[in-house]
Amino acid sequence: VKAFSREPLFWKSLGNTAYYVVGAVPLRIVLGFALALLLNMKVRGLTIWRTLFYVPSITPLVATTVLWLYLLNPKFGLINYALSLVHIDPIPWLTSPKWSKPALILMSIWWVGGNMVIFLAGLQGIPRDLYEAAHVDGASGWRLFWNITFPLPNGTLTGDSPLRAELAKHHLGVYFYGVAFTSVNMLNVARTSPTGKQL
Repeated sequence: VKAFSREPLFWKSLGNTAYYVVGAVPLRIVLGFALALLLNMKVRGLTIWRTLFYVPSITPLVATTVLWLYLLNPKFGLINYALSLVHIDPIPWLTSPKWSKPALILMSIWWVGGNMVIFLAGLQGIPRDLYEAAHVDGASGWRLFWNITFPLPNGTLTGDSPLRAELAKHHLGVYFYGVAFTSVNMLNVARTSPTGKQL
């Protein structure tokens, strides 16, 4: 621990990880739950809508990367083009340290379909009898949400947080790998046998 904490980039990597977790996890949870609420209603073409929102989460990573490189391109990206329509200057999403972290958080929305499916399963597991009994007691839509819809699937509502935190550790993991395998001291330790001899 001391070997890593002495490195100036350690705290920067830790800060970047915290920034990503604080920004991406709540956003994915809120959007995933909101989509699950919408797709839990009886609307026309429900199966098609569910498929459209879920397909991006299973798109190959290479194709997703190419797509976002195009969307976030500072010169001809679609996102900057949309911003120019409201007279906002182009944003260097991928070339500026200031905007690269918000860009990663924005890209994380692409996989919100996986959360949506989990939340939707939790919502569909709520017995309809509870809603009917609440209607009989005169409960309004807002009270139905806070007393039934929101608290009952609580296992699925918190299931995404440890998952995203686990994935976010890759930010620190890349740093640890770089320090461990580019440091002379670490390489010497790796070449040392349990008996203390150099291998």
